Amino acid sequence: MNIESALKKDGITVIAPLDSESVNEIAKSVSESLLLAFPNFGFTFEALYKRFSSIKMYMADIPHGLSEASYFYKNHECIHNLQEVTDEKGNLSRLGLCTFKGSKVFGMALNEAAVQLASSNILGSTFENVTYYGINFSTISPNCYPLLCNLISQMAYATGEEVLFDSVLNSSDYFRNKFVALCGENVYNQIANSFDKILELEEKII
Repeated sequence: MNIESALKKDGITVIAPLDSESVNEIAKSVSESLLLAFPNFGFTFEALYKRFSSIKMYMADIPHGLSEASYFYKNHECIHNLQEVTDEKGNLSRLGLCTFKGSKVFGMALNEAAVQLASSNILGSTFENVTYYGINFSTISPNCYPLLCNLISQMAYATGEEVLFDSVLNSSDYFRNKFVALCGENVYNQIANSFDKILELEEKII
C-alpha cells in the first residue's frame, strides 16, 4: 500500500508535495527553534537542518478531530523523524518513549504527550486553565492532547523536565529509568497503559 492509500484509509487526503523552498524554510525554522529551546542535548544546526530538509513533506486535508497517532515512518513530522531508531534490518524499533517489538507497541500515547509537551515548549506556550470533558485543570496544550500533556508534565515534575526531553529527543531510557527509580516499574507501566486507554477513549468520543 502506498503512502496516499494508507493515509486515505484514515480519511487524510494528500493535496500536493511541498516545494523544496518551503521544505527548506520549515527545516531551517524547526532546527533553529529546537536549538533555542533545547541547547544542551548535543544538537547542531547543520545536522538538524540536513535531516529535516530531506523529509518528504506534503499539504494534506486532515479531518477535524483526528487524534489517533498515525505514522508513515519515511514521511512523518520533524520531531518524530528525529526520534526514529531502527534495528539492523531497518525496522522501526523506537520513537522517543515508545518501543516497537514486532507487532507489540509500548508507550505510544506517553510519547505523543511528551512530544506535544516538547513542541509546546519550543513554541513558547504557557499553561492555562481549561475544562475538558467536565474536568478542570491546567495544561500547556489546550488544543492537542490537553489532558495527557497535564499528566506527562506531572511526571516530568518528579524527574525534571530536562530528563524527559532528553529521552524524548534522543530516544533513550533516561526518563523511564529515573521515574522507575522514584516510583517503581509497575507504576510506570500502569501509567503508560493508562495513557493509551485515555487516547483510545478520546478517539471513540470524537
